[in-house]
Amino acid sequence: MARPLYNLLKKDSVWKWDLAEQQSFEGLKKCLTSAPLLLQPDTTRQFYVECNASDYATGAILSQRNSKGKLAPELLVVIRAFKEWRHLLEGSELPVQVLMDHKNLEYFSTSQSLNKRQIRWANFLVDYNFQIIYRPGAQNKKADILSRRYNLVTLEGGVENQVLLNPELFIASITQDQEINDLIGKAIYEDDCLKEILHKLQNKEKVLDWELREGLLWFQGKIFVPKDDTIRNLILESRHNALAAGHPGQARTLELVSRSYYWPLLKKFVNSYVSHCETCIRSKPTNQLPVGLLKPLQIPERPWEDIAYDMIVGLPVSEGFDAILTVID
Repeated sequence: MARPLYNLLKKDSVWKWDLAEQQSFEGLKKCLTSAPLLLQPDTTRQFYVECNASDYATGAILSQRNSKGKLAPELLVVIRAFKEWRHLLEGSELPVQVLMDHKNLEYFSTSQSLNKRQIRWANFLVDYNFQIIYRPGAQNKKADILSRRYNLVTLEGGVENQVLLNPELFIASITQDQEINDLIGKAIYEDDCLKEILHKLQNKEKVLDWELREGLLWFQGKIFVPKDDTIRNLILESRHNALAAGHPGQARTLELVSRSYYWPLLKKFVNSYVSHCETCIRSKPTNQLPVGLLKPLQIPERPWEDIAYDMIVGLPVSEGFDAILTVID
């Protein structure tokens, strides 16, 4: 109806006002001044939600009665009436009358036996003041039409019945555990402390708390990590430094590691790793007083009166030395 008027707004359009433009203008005026009109809801009047459901869709209409007592539709939706009109229905002074042709639902709010899905719905509806009223299907045709539209397409599965997400929607795992486990599987044969245990297990001998399966050595149901700091640090990085881990504290990091792995003095290793994490140290708030302003030092009167020194350690050994003392006068 408004296309002739919109055409006049185009960049390269030549302005002209002919019969088509005049008819469009008059038609818009008539629509804006004739029933049905969309108005702001009157919160002091009764709300009515007319509902119906078919095998493949749901429909609902939100209405109020006008001053003459007739129902005046405000909004139309296809699904989820209370969620769609939450801003109107939540906190309503008068009970919202939900009109539907399913008589059993009259007793939904008083039922003592609900399944998990119905419990979730009841928790959502607790914020609303409403009353379900049975209306025979012959009198509920408006909502019935919305739930039986001819152009709806049946989708595979159903939103309400879908519990598990599609595996393609999951983000990557916290760590590449398989790569770490491959390293562990090779390292256990290089640890002299494990040779006797591995020998017995390979000969089908039983060793209390130990087992060999999937190419890994298990201790009390957890993967045993040999004495290899590189592998142990990789495990800690995956449970502490990874984006999905979020740099948890010592107790939480220990819990994440101990779900799958074990090695002697595990708690001590984890606590040391977390306490020396540079990111955690930089992000941790201080409980000390703010650092004061720098103050200039007095000018010394003679050489070597005031000096500053520092040690550089951990250097490769050269001529028997592995440290440097630096002194500034």
